[in-house]
Amino acid sequence: MSLQHQTDTDYKKIRKRKRSTPEPSKGTHIDQFLPEFWDNLSTIPLTRRALIELNRRNKLPHCCSRATNNHYFLRNLISKHPDLPRFARQGGPDLTDLRGYLLDMPKSRKTTSLNTSAKASAKANTATTKNTGNTSPYDRAFGQHLIDHGIYPEDYDAKEDLVPSNLAEIVEISHRARRSLSPSVFTAEDFQEIKKQKIAARKEQQATELARCLGGKLKRPYTRSGGIRFTNLAPLTDGSITPGNPDIFYGSYTELLSAQARVELRHLIIPSTEEDHPALPNFTVAVKGPGGSIDVAKRQARYDGALCARAMETGNRLPDGNAYAITCVYHPDLLTMYTSHPHKTSHRTEYLMTAIDSFALSTQHGYVAGATAYRNLRDWAEEQRLETITRINERFSSRPEHISLDDALGNAVRQESLPKSNSPQRLAAEEAGSQPQRSSRRKRKHGG
Repeated sequence: MSLQHQTDTDYKKIRKRKRSTPEPSKGTHIDQFLPEFWDNLSTIPLTRRALIELNRRNKLPHCCSRATNNHYFLRNLISKHPDLPRFARQGGPDLTDLRGYLLDMPKSRKTTSLNTSAKASAKANTATTKNTGNTSPYDRAFGQHLIDHGIYPEDYDAKEDLVPSNLAEIVEISHRARRSLSPSVFTAEDFQEIKKQKIAARKEQQATELARCLGGKLKRPYTRSGGIRFTNLAPLTDGSITPGNPDIFYGSYTELLSAQARVELRHLIIPSTEEDHPALPNFTVAVKGPGGSIDVAKRQARYDGALCARAMETGNRLPDGNAYAITCVYHPDLLTMYTSHPHKTSHRTEYLMTAIDSFALSTQHGYVAGATAYRNLRDWAEEQRLETITRINERFSSRPEHISLDDALGNAVRQESLPKSNSPQRLAAEEAGSQPQRSSRRKRKHGG
């Protein structure tokens, strides 16, 4: 069974299980993680979600609670009594009558206990609702889950020496001067206008608009998107956490990929089922407003960057020690940029986050330095995407196509309905730098 086929099968099972639950939009209250998320954590930190899960489990009937944790109970019991498996192999004692047994409790005491528990639970839930508001899914438990599955933060113990082979090259590219940010073009008055917008930015959405300003005026604004959940990508861990959801990300036109690549690699390189969003993302930004937590943004950036590194790894076949994905953390006063690259071990692929540089945006000098690095690495990331897309298409062009009849008919209908000027060859030339007249159709679908 191929890697893509196995990934597709696993992903369909997960989506089928979750289909009945509506997906929460960004900024709304996030549902609890699945019970399997907590069962598989190596260490459970003290977070609001952990307390909510503990309360949920405490409310379960005793027999159900015991059944849920049965494998942990048996593991600990066997470690203390190594002869138990040999004893149980012969059938052991008949404990059927004790299964699910509850101690009798006087009716008055039982009623009082249940009422007190219900009141306490309602009070706790009310307090939680008032205090938590829109709880971020990127808490410490989320960060521990990533570590358990080989997605490491910067300077993680035992992984701090595993920097990408091309880190020095990436740093050098980030420092190259840009004419659009020279003192004669980007003046002190321009910076003062940005400072006014920063002072007025109270919400994360306003901070996201400021982060977009770092990129300047795009030649190809349709390669930028954000605020959409990467629900089409196969889970990077065990499927128990929320999909990636960068505030800003850059990718390439889906039409640049061959039809067969779009079918076979769709759950690895195409983040959304809406194919008008960019594919093969490899530059993401996690944004936090003035009151946001930088630690939360770092966890989000680590996760989004790993998803991008896996997508680029798909095109490059095997990890070569280089980084091809950039992930950023933006705060109105701070920009930190990282690489994300895969590292192959004997039993799994791990993803490592490495710092490139950090910029204080409160002065004009710092803002220009940060915007310079942001734009240079955004353009470098685009070059890496186009090279990867070329390799993907070459790989699939040498293989016979295996596309279902429905897909073939659907592609034919879509091609007939597209204007002739929107061919993949034209889009490739446009991304490479030529400037033909764009159709109104793409402008309407992708606001800058």
